[in-house]
Amino acid sequence: WDSWTFGGSPSTAWIQHIHKTNIGAWYKRKEMWMKYAKNYTGQRRDCFRVAKRAVMKALKQRTGDRAKKGKQNRMVGIMRINANARLHGLNYSTLICRLKEANVNLNRVMLSNLGIYDRPILTNIIDMVEPNWREIKTAMDNKGIKKTYSVAEWDASVIPYLESRYPDMYTDTNIRFNRKLVAGGGVQYTVDMGDPKLWQEKLPKMPELANFEIPDHWLQNSTTSREEMIPDYLDIPMEDRTKSERQADALFQQAKKVEAEKIASGKKKAPPQKAGVDR
Repeated sequence: WDSWTFGGSPSTAWIQHIHKTNIGAWYKRKEMWMKYAKNYTGQRRDCFRVAKRAVMKALKQRTGDRAKKGKQNRMVGIMRINANARLHGLNYSTLICRLKEANVNLNRVMLSNLGIYDRPILTNIIDMVEPNWREIKTAMDNKGIKKTYSVAEWDASVIPYLESRYPDMYTDTNIRFNRKLVAGGGVQYTVDMGDPKLWQEKLPKMPELANFEIPDHWLQNSTTSREEMIPDYLDIPMEDRTKSERQADALFQQAKKVEAEKIASGKKKAPPQKAGVDR
């Protein structure tokens, strides 16, 4: 060995390494690893040690991504089948169930491709496994939409019910039936019941019912003044009232006294006294 070439006499380990290592095979392995790393950047493309680690990591990830790719393709196929099934009033699970019941052996890839490239054939298959899919589709489209009825349809459904509920509706003088068209094409049905004399006694004391739809012949002197309501707590004696009731009564009397003093001194105007309530 030339000491000038190798910088001194070589060690025994170096000599054994030279004899045991196949340089050609080593270069082939290196070229194989560097071939996978040719699209990398930086040291991962130039340095063999770094490139080999990067390639090993990439190959390991590629193995797992192949399984993920299959799952993703299956999910996409299911989404496409579900979308095509919705166009026919079904969903994915119902369509697959009907296909199994009809012994139609088509996998999800075939069904997905039929929905993309040849939908009429898929429609024929669905028509074979679910003949009434058109009725199901119509019911699904109309779900949540409020049906509109004409006046004749309302009369045909409501009036027979009222006649069965109140058989004496047209003959009893204490029952009044009223039918009125309202805005928007609707119909309002009113059935008033009660003794006319009772209404004649109560209406003058209840002006809030002046605009209530009741027979005109039940109204007599409906515009008379209303009697003042005395808050006497249902005529409960003072000794039988609770503490809270006595406190509330004291506050009410005090507020009433203050209001009367303000009216007497002219600080507050007295409320106008109505002679009656117009209908």
